[in-house]
Amino acid sequence: MKDMKATTLALAAALEPSAPQRDPIHFDSRLIEQAMKEGVAGILYKSLLASGALDSLDRERRETLQAVYYQTVRMNLRLMHALKQVLSQANQREVPWSFFKAWTIE
Repeated sequence: MKDMKATTLALAAALEPSAPQRDPIHFDSRLIEQAMKEGVAGILYKSLLASGALDSLDRERRETLQAVYYQTVRMNLRLMHALKQVLSQANQREVPWSFFKAWTIE
């Protein structure tokens, strides 16, 4: 499993969007499966899109990565909206910021 994680990270790092265009990357279905397991499928989609390598994937894989990406965007927007509401209420009630600091993960 460690080798697959290293492979996933190496392949994702090789997809630097600002790097010069290269030949299409030959994808193994394990890369996408592993990206899904590791929770980085959305990042993989965005990197492939920015690098122009997304077209190297077949339609089903492109659509899978795209769906995960936009699902993550929707979830993040909902979370941000909820957080804004909590912060607005906290500000109105003058909840001290030290209260929120106790929730931080170190």
